[in-house]
Amino acid sequence: MKVLVAISGGIDSSTALFLLKNSGAYVEGVTLFLWSKKSHKRTCCSLEAVQRARKICYRYGVKHHVLNLEEEFEKIIVEENFTNGYAKGITPNPCVFCNRFFKFGFLYEEMEKRNFDFLATGHYARIEKENGKYFIKKAKDIEKDQSYFLAMISPNVLKKLLFPLGEITKKEVLKVAQEENLFDFYEESQDLCFVNESISEFLKERLGERKGSIYFKDKKIGTHNGFYNFTIGQRKGLNVSIGERLYVSEIDPINNIVKVDFRRELMKKNIFVTQLNLFDKIRGEKKLMVKVRNLHKESPARVKFYEDYAEIIFDVEQFAPTPGQIAAFYEDEILLGGGVISDKR
Repeated sequence: MKVLVAISGGIDSSTALFLLKNSGAYVEGVTLFLWSKKSHKRTCCSLEAVQRARKICYRYGVKHHVLNLEEEFEKIIVEENFTNGYAKGITPNPCVFCNRFFKFGFLYEEMEKRNFDFLATGHYARIEKENGKYFIKKAKDIEKDQSYFLAMISPNVLKKLLFPLGEITKKEVLKVAQEENLFDFYEESQDLCFVNESISEFLKERLGERKGSIYFKDKKIGTHNGFYNFTIGQRKGLNVSIGERLYVSEIDPINNIVKVDFRRELMKKNIFVTQLNLFDKIRGEKKLMVKVRNLHKESPARVKFYEDYAEIIFDVEQFAPTPGQIAAFYEDEILLGGGVISDKR
């Protein structure tokens, strides 16, 4: 069995490489080089990551490849799926689309080009085959489960994916890492590898400072330094008060207005998702569990699937489902796919 392992030099990907090689598989490592500009050193795709990964591969005597996709990453993720999203007043999830287009897109093509049997990563998730179809299943370690971030990857790649950490816990991974002395290299990666200080400063550099107004109902009650600094449901950083807590309820980028309201006004039972990505064809109505943000516990809902969108009707109202974020569909522990939350069909 020939396996191409995506490795950043972090504990998880390094442990995945070690476990596969230790199992007798023929293994080679590949690192995505996506960002050379100023950023955190603890990222999965920087020059530092390439150097860490090379050391790990050298230690275990495996070949190491580097895939430089910096221009593609700048265009597809930083511009199209991040900056442009905030400019439209939504809150995008770039990590989900980095998985789709890069970790399980370009890397998958690299795996096929080099005639490997499988592509492996250090994600905490599992692959499940049911009735001839491949699905993603939650990891054994539910607290570390990363299936939500895989909801938008292409269904076509599932049959050739390996997740060596899916069947073990983070505690067990750390034990292996300790025994192999992997802590000398690197521990955990940061989210948003291309942001050095704050999202606010990053967007200010690209979109400019856009001072505008904050409205409650039809009354102006404050000002802001950029609508892109806010997300639906946000409470902190508003610097406005009317005697009761207020939350961002709407972002109007055209008029540069941020609208706020009471928490109860942000509770929703019905939402729509577009850009549907399903691991098996589903039509009509289905009772599922739906997760609308990574740290959100999935909730029961009726989901009506149409050709290119779905309507979700939750059993219990949810607080501030946010346009641009991902809604992931689950049936027990099986991830059926996902879509992008939208305020339109």
